[in-house]
Amino acid sequence: MIPAVEWARELAGALVEAAKKAGADAADAAVGLGSALSASARDGAIEDLTRSTWRAAGLRVVVGGRLGFATSADAPLDGRAIRALAETAVTLARVSTPSEDNVLPPSSPDPNAAKREAALRTWDDATAELGPEWATANALAMEAALRRVPGIAATREVSAAARRGILALATSGGFVGAQRGVSASLSCAAIVQDGARKQSERDWDHARS
Repeated sequence: MIPAVEWARELAGALVEAAKKAGADAADAAVGLGSALSASARDGAIEDLTRSTWRAAGLRVVVGGRLGFATSADAPLDGRAIRALAETAVTLARVSTPSEDNVLPPSSPDPNAAKREAALRTWDDATAELGPEWATANALAMEAALRRVPGIAATREVSAAARRGILALATSGGFVGAQRGVSASLSCAAIVQDGARKQSERDWDHARS
């Protein structure tokens, strides 16, 4: 499933509002979610195939010149969890050391945010939908090609990977935005026979849409 940009944006905004209700003078929140897929090959077979997902949130607050932070490796999904994260950040701020430098950067809504996001071209539907078949086929093809190179004594860490995700940010100054992106990478490492010696060499290629 392609990450939901609007969901992340709304959650970031809800965390900021909850922090203000809990007593924060200012706050900003970040929400990130996505998934990664990777396959590695060795000796003509797939050695490992892994898919991972993440959904995290972080909140920073200022209370009377005091900073507080709260993070969650599992982003809150309901109002109760959102309030709990906000209250934790505010509670921690109240016991920290005050400083006149503890302020958040000013921000304001950007009417051109959508155009700027589109201009970055960080999203590609085809890359976002890459599956195990793509990863395993590329890992096997690279490993086979590597073994055909004269002087290669052994292959190691030959892999193909793809990632997709989004990051949303909201501030009490009125800014709410999100950016989504995808990437794909190929990497290989081999043991090279150099006379009586052996050494390891690596090549890596990475692209973002």
